[in-house]
Amino acid sequence: MTLYELVYQTKLCGDIRVSMWEDNEEKIIATWTGVEELFSGEIEDEWMDFEVDYIFASPDGFLHIEVTERDA
Repeated sequence: MTLYELVYQTKLCGDIRVSMWEDNEEKIIATWTGVEELFSGEIEDEWMDFEVDYIFASPDGFLHIEVTERDA
């Protein structure tokens, strides 16, 4: 599933963090707090094709979405 598909097919609310791993280091792409519904307009276009690898709720209160770049 791509980030585009996730945003358009699911209502995402609350505190949300999108990140990816590069060279064994987490790179936070975006963080939103208090979201009533995450819309595509809040996400950079170049991120929409990222593949969603993991979605999990964390004790820090955020819904974590981990992504990777899709193979061309």
